[in-house]
Amino acid sequence: MGNSLTVTGITAGAANVVIRDSQGATVTVAVTVPGVTTVPLSNAPAAVMIAPLVPPKLVVWAAGTGPYMATSSNVSVADVSLVGNSLKVTGITAGAANVVIRDSQGATVNVAVTVPAAGYNPLLSTAPPSVTIAIGSTQTYGVGGGTGPYTATTSNSTVADVSLVGNSLKVLGLKAGSASIVVRDAVGASTTVAVTVGLTPLSVTPNSATGIIDDILVATIVGGAPPYRASVGNILVATASIVGSDQLTIQLKQTGQTVITVLDANNQSAPYSVTSNAATPGIRLSPSVLTVSEKDNQAITLSVYGATGSISVFSSDIALLRAAVVGSKVSVTTGSNGTRCVAANTPVVITVVDSTGASALATVTIADNGTCP
Repeated sequence: MGNSLTVTGITAGAANVVIRDSQGATVTVAVTVPGVTTVPLSNAPAAVMIAPLVPPKLVVWAAGTGPYMATSSNVSVADVSLVGNSLKVTGITAGAANVVIRDSQGATVNVAVTVPAAGYNPLLSTAPPSVTIAIGSTQTYGVGGGTGPYTATTSNSTVADVSLVGNSLKVLGLKAGSASIVVRDAVGASTTVAVTVGLTPLSVTPNSATGIIDDILVATIVGGAPPYRASVGNILVATASIVGSDQLTIQLKQTGQTVITVLDANNQSAPYSVTSNAATPGIRLSPSVLTVSEKDNQAITLSVYGATGSISVFSSDIALLRAAVVGSKVSVTTGSNGTRCVAANTPVVITVVDSTGASALATVTIADNGTCP
């Protein structure tokens, strides 16, 4: 148009364009139309094995240019269909088939599919289809069946590391995120585990208590990532230490209140509020006032002081909390409901009576924390 030349490429190849004016003068332009650059398909394994008439196996790839198509060389052995950019393979009868995946640019990838005969021992793992692992923790699972030796790979080595020694699969959580762990045997059979790595919430149960000077209180640390450490807000009122791997031990020093903060290896924190009162004569329970989450199921230990002779113990609500005498202490566990779920903050009174008829009370408040399993 006018003094402008428009050239449109049609198919791959070469051509000469000759421009000629009204006087016969010419100029030649060499034009090359390159072939379409294709993006190779990737992440599709070279071989898969699937038992006949079991749930289809999805083989995922992450490249190429859609839309895609897939064909099976032997539909009586393996049927194939596409779900987005995932290949769904269904084993029909024992045998072998070659599946070709092709994208819109002509790029292809082959997947060799083997459907074993009846009686084949499938590849198995004790790991569930999806697992959640805390940062810094390692979970170990067994691998069996199929045809050894086995291999294991992770889709995201910055989130989860995987090792496989013999039949032992170990998954280590490195940082928050998700990854897929694929275990394969020597003939291409595979099983996949979806791994989520995150921070397991840290809590202390009970999370508050009231006792008497010189009492020793014990709470259980739940979740988080060990090792744990404790920080006391007012060391004149109480001191605290971690005993064993998950026990918070507090010694009350003088009257007052303070907050003890438990921290884990990832600096998550959980508070424990404590009140220390002056001693009173007679039988008593320590702690005498405490609060636990409805989501906790750990046993609670109460110490008995000043009792004469044998003691008996009672719970005001055995559906929520049971109480039993264990030596010189009282153990409080989940009641006949099987959970401690409550619709609102609910107090349960634990009463201990000695041989003289003297009694003491401890009030355990079960806190309503919203959704409860």
